[in-house]
Amino acid sequence: MKALVTGNLGFIGSHLTRALLDAGWEVVGIDNGCTGSEANLRRLDIPPGAVHQLGGLLDVADLDIGPGSLALDILRDVTVIFHLACPASPKMYAAHPRATFRALCQGTMVLAQLSQLTDSTLVLASTSEVYGDPDCHPQEESYRGAVNTLGPRSIYDEGKRLAEALLYHFASSWVVVRLFNTYGPNMAWDDGRLLPNLFAQGISGHPLTVYGDGSQTRSFCYVSDTVRGIVQAYASPLMLESQHEPWGVFNIGNDDERTVLSVAERIAEMYGVEIAREALPQDDPVRRRPDITLARECLGWQPRVAFDEGLQHTREYFERLAMELK
Repeated sequence: MKALVTGNLGFIGSHLTRALLDAGWEVVGIDNGCTGSEANLRRLDIPPGAVHQLGGLLDVADLDIGPGSLALDILRDVTVIFHLACPASPKMYAAHPRATFRALCQGTMVLAQLSQLTDSTLVLASTSEVYGDPDCHPQEESYRGAVNTLGPRSIYDEGKRLAEALLYHFASSWVVVRLFNTYGPNMAWDDGRLLPNLFAQGISGHPLTVYGDGSQTRSFCYVSDTVRGIVQAYASPLMLESQHEPWGVFNIGNDDERTVLSVAERIAEMYGVEIAREALPQDDPVRRRPDITLARECLGWQPRVAFDEGLQHTREYFERLAMELK
């Protein structure tokens, strides 16, 4: 079986690539190197040549699948397309707004066309950010969201919402997985999200930044659980029977809700540093917790890695990464 993984050099994409290879899949990767790196594959002991990296560093929006193209010849027998290409942290998509929108708009359209040409299933890694700063809690898949279309996060939030719409209308077979606050090894030192920020500051001996009063909540899902959820969503026989039913969209995340301040206090204690307060960024969600009933009932999936265990693995990774970067 052959899988195409876009964004395979990124944080989640590299772990998904490792999982697919371990399961005996042939993997073709597409990544423009905007936020990903081949170092992520090396850290997961993926040997050179194990993945067919299409076009070297290639933007998915520039993928040529026209008649007679080399890419179409390579991908003609692909079974599933996992679309993860896109800067995912507020810091990164603010720095790369054009790349973000191209991956989610033109890139998704190209992949939807490819899914039709190859009769393959297109799995979109969407996000909890499609819910915006939610009016309901926890967030279930039927909730339509409260997103600011003109805010600093809109290029990503609305880009993901557009990508979901494109799948619905143009892909031959599709699955949407809305990912919640995934964490673990291969996150970038300068990622800008909560846990990388806190570990980078703590390891460097700096005060930990908490925005607002820290009462805003997040639900953290360890990367191995997220990857398993993505794969199970694709493999679900229920999904493949009818891609246009509501349960074709799945929340994948951990419903263990924690305040930002409680997480910062734990990491501050690890490194003996203080906590510094800054103003809450515009449109930062106040509460975030997935309703994962559909994933449990339809996919037989639920998170397995406890936060304490995942946090320890993540700490060890960032401490190794700090040594690499010296």
